[in-house]
Amino acid sequence: MNLIFIYGPPAVGKLTVAKELSKITGYKIFHNHLTQDLAREIYPEFSEKRFGLVNKIRLDIFDYAAKNNTDMIFTFVYSNDCGNKEFIKDAVDKIINNGGNIYFVQLTAEKDVLLNRVEDDSRKEFHKINDKQKLSKILDNNNFSDPVEYDGVLKIDTTELDAISLAKKITKYFKI
Repeated sequence: MNLIFIYGPPAVGKLTVAKELSKITGYKIFHNHLTQDLAREIYPEFSEKRFGLVNKIRLDIFDYAAKNNTDMIFTFVYSNDCGNKEFIKDAVDKIINNGGNIYFVQLTAEKDVLLNRVEDDSRKEFHKINDKQKLSKILDNNNFSDPVEYDGVLKIDTTELDAISLAKKITKYFKI
């Protein structure tokens, strides 16, 4: 099993790139909001309970997919200062312990680019942040620039490249 783990701040283009990457590779998309939206139905408040459920579901899916050799693309909002390191470690363990490979892709863009993208209609389908002021506050209060602490992270600025070019760059870098 291969897991392409795409992460970055809101509105950087994670799902857009994942869709193009899926077309090239045939990998299934497991995006951030599939579990967020499910958990929000049970725990509507932004709380430890909701994120605990989200992480449990995600790790169970990784474990199941790895055991069944199902290649996936996962999207994730990663901030080094939000306690995400434990989830990342657990995800890596699930994949590696089941004989899989995990490839990290960090997408970046300047704040003004993210703010211009946040109101796109495509963001409404999965209850994504679509308010410039709210996103600005999130960007100011979180550190989205640090990479995950694993070797071979591919870091790409999404400002100038379209999703198809980004997907091709990812497949070439990881030889997928």
